[in-house]
Amino acid sequence: MRRFFIFLFLTIWGGHSFSAPMQIGRIRYQITDERNLPQILSKFLKPGSRLKRDSLIFEINKERNSHVDDWNDLDAGVEIDLYLPKGMVSAKKFKAYLALKKRRLEESKRKAPSPWNTSVFYMASYGRFTQTQREINISFQQNSPLSLGVSTGYRLGDNYSLSGSLYASYLTSASSSLGGSDIAIRPEIGGNAYLSRKFGNNWNFFTGIDFERFTTFNINDIRSTSEIFLDENRMSFATFGIDKVIPFEKKRLLLRFSISPVLSSQRLSYTTAEEIEEVFSGIKYLIYINASINKKYYFHVLYKQHSMTGPGDLNVSRIGLGIGYNL
Repeated sequence: MRRFFIFLFLTIWGGHSFSAPMQIGRIRYQITDERNLPQILSKFLKPGSRLKRDSLIFEINKERNSHVDDWNDLDAGVEIDLYLPKGMVSAKKFKAYLALKKRRLEESKRKAPSPWNTSVFYMASYGRFTQTQREINISFQQNSPLSLGVSTGYRLGDNYSLSGSLYASYLTSASSSLGGSDIAIRPEIGGNAYLSRKFGNNWNFFTGIDFERFTTFNINDIRSTSEIFLDENRMSFATFGIDKVIPFEKKRLLLRFSISPVLSSQRLSYTTAEEIEEVFSGIKYLIYINASINKKYYFHVLYKQHSMTGPGDLNVSRIGLGIGYNL
């Protein structure tokens, strides 16, 4: 019966009205620093207004906000439908509240993080190649004093995101165990595109595609002519990985590991650009660490290992370190 009388006395601002001794309005309100309902009501009522704890307005607020467990110990951030007696509301206080709400909404829009996250980066690296085919074993270095790249990410929601990166590495002339002068080689290029899913406490699983172009020796031609011949390898990989974000103070540390079996492989002659039938296949491993310096700059290091078979055995180890800038 009491609920029936509450319904009869209730009227909604901007909604339906009922003839009643007390007109009541409703607003959507987010609790800030208030600890109980009287403190909330005092923000809107005229000076000197008094409401008894067992008054109708208290009953209405409690009835219509069943998700609130304890009205004497309110939690900041909880939203409620706040019911107010219209005749006791201070127009000045109410206008001030609307202005504050509008200002907070505008500030939250400005502060809301963009779903995009883009950075540019620099890295220097040391590369060691070991290529073996029957009695011939070649060890050579491909070092890069300059690798430049760009990476970007896009959040699809709370748990999913897309990311991708592109890079190009200038390589110094390769020195090898074959003797003679160093050999000029083309820049190494690569890129990737991943889909990530967040789970647990800052863990992410990701999968996607990698692409790389790098140089190896053509041992068959070297054996038959005793001259140096190079090949260009173009490979795509299916990548599966996991990473963990570790926040500390106002910084963060990203630890990442991935494994990438070869999806497709192509080998081209440096001199003729003809495609060679026998290609390398295998798997790539990557360990990557990214540590923020501040909001804009970060330090990163990687270790990459290729284990390949095909026209002989090929093992590539590369370690790099550098710095990045968040745009």
